[in-house]
Amino acid sequence: GTAVQKILLSAQIALTLALVVASGLFTSSIQHVYEENLGVGIRGLSESSLSPLAGGYGGWAPGPYYHQLLQKIQNLPDVQSASLGNFAPFWTMPFEEPVAMIEGASGQTEVQAQPILITDQFVRTLGLRLLEGDGFRASEEQSSEPVALISEPLARRLGGQRVIGSHIRVGTGEQFQHLKVTGIISNAQFSLVNPEDTEASIVYLNFWRYPTGYPWVFVKTISGLPISSKILRAAVHSLGREYVERYSTAAVEKDSALVENRLLAYLSSAFALLGLCLAAVGLFGLLSYHVVSRTNEIGVRMALGAARSQIRSLVVHQVVRVVLAGIVGGSLMLAGIGPLIRSFVYGIGVYDWRLLCLAILILLLTSILAAWIPAQRAASVEPLAALRHN
Repeated sequence: GTAVQKILLSAQIALTLALVVASGLFTSSIQHVYEENLGVGIRGLSESSLSPLAGGYGGWAPGPYYHQLLQKIQNLPDVQSASLGNFAPFWTMPFEEPVAMIEGASGQTEVQAQPILITDQFVRTLGLRLLEGDGFRASEEQSSEPVALISEPLARRLGGQRVIGSHIRVGTGEQFQHLKVTGIISNAQFSLVNPEDTEASIVYLNFWRYPTGYPWVFVKTISGLPISSKILRAAVHSLGREYVERYSTAAVEKDSALVENRLLAYLSSAFALLGLCLAAVGLFGLLSYHVVSRTNEIGVRMALGAARSQIRSLVVHQVVRVVLAGIVGGSLMLAGIGPLIRSFVYGIGVYDWRLLCLAILILLLTSILAAWIPAQRAASVEPLAALRHN
């Protein structure tokens, strides 16, 4: 009976230890992603998808229209800059195309990269930096040589040599087979599908050379407060061709992209707390039963001169043995499920001895608290009453 109870309780403590450590790892992982510099200036940045009104794309010249639209948005109060693109950070799923150098020693090097269309103010609006070379111009002549900007990680992967002035091909279609690299843009993590993928390979293409409908508009404010949805919708609608189908902020989209990870952290924390409560209740029940079943023995010990502190130690000793067995079992369990946990955490190590020590300390404190009342009860037993106990 009691031996089986102790074994079951040790197993419960082992599971609780694993839950507490896993909860700490998930929470630390989420905190790490939130604090990590993604390379994007999120403060005051909004992102909105545009769609045509009925007949809005009929008989139009997209280039002049979007120049007019951005100028109108730029003139709104508190707007620092505005730009267009064919994707949205943290919202749209990244897609990749093969990218390769056309000439030079790295001509055989082909990597996967995400091609995106952006306007000339995109770098400023999203808080990026032009590390080398020149950015896009607001108007690019169709007869001029097509150019591209690339991200810093992509520049390193394309052979590692100086790429400014070289030519690349993007994808397998005919449109982007000979692009001159004119600039390198700082690394930016636009997707959190895999938070560990912090080195994004991106090819930036000039939206003004390839204007297209259904873009996203990005607005950066001076105050740091996102532009009002109502004001932005009115500005877009006033030109009579498009409307804002979906308005959001970069901060909200970042939170949404991490919702699954955050939910996992909350659930693991809830189960860890539940496990601690169940372990405490189990220890309390086991020790209470232990005190009652050994009342006669306690009476004999006290009649023979045992101090009340020794009786308390006797009860606590039972707790220590059960908890230590559970800690050993929990540590072995963590070693076994470490590879599984690794697939859910980012930027931190799975085997964190500091977190393990903290979890063990929490378990020990919980166990001592659960043992306190039975220990006090045992120490307060009167020897004569205990000897008469059946």
